[in-house]
Amino acid sequence: MKYKLILAIILILELAVGWIFVNKYFILFNKKPITTKINSEFIINGELTKSKFKYFYSLKNNLVEKNIWLNKEITYNYNSDGLHETNDYSLEKQPNVFRIITLGDSFTFGQNVDTKNNWTELLENELNNNQLAFCENKKFEVINLGVFGYGIPYIVERYRISGQKYNPDLVIWLESGTGFTRNKELTEPIILACLEKENNNELNFYDKYRECWLQVEKQLIDEIGFAEYSKKINEHLKNFFELIDIKKVVFFGFEKQLNKEHSDALEKRQETFPNMDFRQNVPNIFDLKQIFSDNHPNEIGHQTIQKAILQSITKDISNNCKKNTI
Repeated sequence: MKYKLILAIILILELAVGWIFVNKYFILFNKKPITTKINSEFIINGELTKSKFKYFYSLKNNLVEKNIWLNKEITYNYNSDGLHETNDYSLEKQPNVFRIITLGDSFTFGQNVDTKNNWTELLENELNNNQLAFCENKKFEVINLGVFGYGIPYIVERYRISGQKYNPDLVIWLESGTGFTRNKELTEPIILACLEKENNNELNFYDKYRECWLQVEKQLIDEIGFAEYSKKINEHLKNFFELIDIKKVVFFGFEKQLNKEHSDALEKRQETFPNMDFRQNVPNIFDLKQIFSDNHPNEIGHQTIQKAILQSITKDISNNCKKNTI
């Protein structure tokens, strides 16, 4: 019971932050991070998630969550399937529907913006309001499976549990930049142990967790070695590509944003999966200052992401529509 309580508190504090970005920014400028208050009543974990992972968590269904962020009320809508969505979607895909699933962490979830302003919602609206000539009779559905704090293992698990059943025509996976080395199933038990030993009373729980997180991730990479650590994460991608045709998946990243460690991780991933389509062509919203103080995209940042992804996938959609009309 004690561990479950600690885990619930951890989830509340961690979910709002892209840890590696925040670490770099706030260490360099010695500023305290601003975090979003996330209510644990909107999260489920353990057996309720139907996951094989001990620390996996997901969203409850049929709920509206309201937060105050920078003196503004933010509304998250969770649909009947526990997805951060304004709409419900039938499992049976109609013949005139082109269905897209989006995967990722808080950048795909839409942290700190209203559901309606998330890039996934904007993408669905844009596709339907501006009918593409080559898909003029199609209705587009963009189903958002993003969840804050997820790394590759949990994103794959999320797709297995909640995404595969929707039979998508295309899967878009946005890499925020922190997911290359994020593996909560490995780090979480060590972080819990670290927290029990942490006796610096000058730090609040958030800062204690942050200190433990940084120590644990470095410790694991030092002990296992970066190549082996990346290999463990890539094993989950192998599982992912057993669930869906690799040709249906497009990975997106931000321009000129990867550090050496993440570039090495991406290189190993592409060596393992040479047919993986990774497009590092989303404008760098960090340099453009289209972010909140915690480095999550603001409303303009989400618009930038949506426009870049739409421009990139237009050909993919065109090819699919033409293929299905032959």
